[in-house]
Amino acid sequence: MDAKTTAQALICVSEDSREAVDTTVDRAGAAGGVADPSPIQDFGFIYARSDEDPDAHIREVIWMDPTAINADVASPAQN
Repeated sequence: MDAKTTAQALICVSEDSREAVDTTVDRAGAAGGVADPSPIQDFGFIYARSDEDPDAHIREVIWMDPTAINADVASPAQN
């Protein structure tokens, strides 16, 4: 099955910090994968990168700031 032409599962893992996201993706690239086959996503409260293994399976690695989520829940938008 060709992962470039057939839909498969997308795996997403969460890390404890932005630095841990960078370390995980950089290690995957150094081990023979492709670091950042998709653009890096940085929205301040969430940071995401991806890596692709030699068989073209993609993994997303994210960090999300839990304080940003709690602040948004505490102050919902007014209609």
